Amino acid sequence: MLQLSNDQWGALADAKRRQFAEEMADRAERRHPAACRKCSREELIAALEREIQTAHGHGLRNRGLLARFTDLSMVLGAGFAEREDWAQAILANTRLTPPQRLAELEEAAVFVVKGQGA
Repeated sequence: MLQLSNDQWGALADAKRRQFAEEMADRAERRHPAACRKCSREELIAALEREIQTAHGHGLRNRGLLARFTDLSMVLGAGFAEREDWAQAILANTRLTPPQRLAELEEAAVFVVKGQGA
């Protein structure tokens, strides 16, 4: 029977996270081209890897939820979940499930973005 060490499992997880970040970078380049022009492809992937880790830490685990979180990151800027008080408050609300917290983030983001454009 094949057994993998913790280091090997970690390397597999890193590779999988990188692959997903590359897919999210492709998505971002299609959906948010202006934001993507501000950095290199490698910088975009690295930023998305960090955003995916942040989202995962808040209980967002499936591809659809992670994609929605990375979309928010492209609109609001990388690190918004740590930088913005309103986002921190939503993410800290343990009465909501992770998908509910994401929906709250998306709803609040509409007003944030609208306020920026006004």
